[in-house]
Amino acid sequence: MAGLKQTIIRGGLESLYFTGAHWALKPFVGGIGVILTLHHVRPPRPDRFQPNRILEVTPRFLTRVVKLLARSGIDVISLDEMYRRMTERDFGRRFVCLTFDDGYRDNLEFAYPILREAGLSLRGLCADELSRPARRIVVAGARGGDRQARSPRACDRRREPKLRLRQRRRKARALR
Repeated sequence: MAGLKQTIIRGGLESLYFTGAHWALKPFVGGIGVILTLHHVRPPRPDRFQPNRILEVTPRFLTRVVKLLARSGIDVISLDEMYRRMTERDFGRRFVCLTFDDGYRDNLEFAYPILREAGLSLRGLCADELSRPARRIVVAGARGGDRQARSPRACDRRREPKLRLRQRRRKARALR
């Protein structure tokens, strides 16, 4: 029975897509925005064992996404702007909010130059401790500069190379 239900739903969605009817429904079901959460932005690695490969995108992919967003006329906004739009119910234009979780060094080395070239800022999210909620950290910004995290040790982990706050600021200044 579950297979039949899935087949019916898939058939309905495919018929909407292939007939072009989804364009007529876009104003009603298209949504107002999306948050794209990225973890690693780095060149592909040849390692055979990569259990977190699904969390990685290449700089080329990110460049293509940023260019596509610029061409499509969708606003690329910060978390603060998204919060403002949601609370004030300002749904006039569609938006995308890019976040980079876990504060990995490769986000600063590979993602930041791509975003800076497009005039966008980079925001990274790091967990202070597993028992506490995530803290917000602006790693580097093309508009408005850097902000300090509440806990400078928030991104300190042994397994993955991460930058401390002072190193992030120094690197961001060098990139400007």
